[in-house]
Amino acid sequence: MTGPEADGVHNLKIRNVTLEDDGAYQCQVTPKGDALPIRHAAMLTVLIPPSSIEIVGRRKNERITERAGNSITLECLVKDSKPVSQIQWFRDGADISLVHPNQFRQPQILAPLPRRITDESKF
Repeated sequence: MTGPEADGVHNLKIRNVTLEDDGAYQCQVTPKGDALPIRHAAMLTVLIPPSSIEIVGRRKNERITERAGNSITLECLVKDSKPVSQIQWFRDGADISLVHPNQFRQPQILAPLPRRITDESKF
């Protein structure tokens, strides 16, 4: 708690926010007599960037060769983010998620750590 207590100031300060701090907070004025308590709530959402991103089964910057007419599936795996990551696919710097929207499988959530999300997208 911070603030001059004698003046009735009771601020909550959270230092070094962690995932465990995520949740609903509420301040309340203690009632006197028959009065009801007065409350105000706020939701703290702790954001966490992904711990890793990879194209499954491929080395970084790997050159892939495939014959015309064949099919290939590339799977992007994004681990341990909060909230779920927005996955986009690019080819030669151009966003192809918009050009071929029906070719993308919707991301699915895979075995998350507590309150973290691992998701994948296939193209």
